[in-house]
Amino acid sequence: MASPTAQQLLDDAVRLVFQRWTALQLAVQQEFGGHYSREKAKDLEQIVIAFLHAKHGAIHPDDLALILEDEMDEKFGILLGEEDSDRSHEQVARVLYEFRYHDL
Repeated sequence: MASPTAQQLLDDAVRLVFQRWTALQLAVQQEFGGHYSREKAKDLEQIVIAFLHAKHGAIHPDDLALILEDEMDEKFGILLGEEDSDRSHEQVARVLYEFRYHDL
């Protein structure tokens, strides 16, 4: 992860995954987080990027899923960890984990 190129690739991966994450995009479009929903989504993006860059040891996708779950609840009032939710945050976490640990 020391190479700036690898860091930029990871940053780009986070942005692309977030752009395609339906739950997040609906929260922004429907302003679940209020008037500043777009800014809140950018904040979430930066939180995840910082987490992925700061962790020098191994992380587990569940750690990242928990961050996504907590932040989506806090920023948008979306409860992703509920029994009847789509649990998409877990899928997003696994995809980002793969980007973080494979071929970067």
